[in-house]
Amino acid sequence: MSRTTIVREIRKTAELFKNFDITKSLNFYGNLATKYEAVVNKNLRKEYSQMQ
Repeated sequence: MSRTTIVREIRKTAELFKNFDITKSLNFYGNLATKYEAVVNKNLRKEYSQMQ
C-alpha cells in the first residue's frame, strides 16, 4: 500500500470519527445496562418468591 493510499485511508477514518461523541455512547450503553440489570433482578426476585 502506497503512502498516499495510507494517508487517504487515515483521513477517511478521521472524518468518520470527527463527530463521534464518546460521552453520549457511554451514557447510552450505561443506561441500557442499568435497565437490563433491573429487569434481570426483577425476574430473579419473582422466581425466588415463587420457590418459597
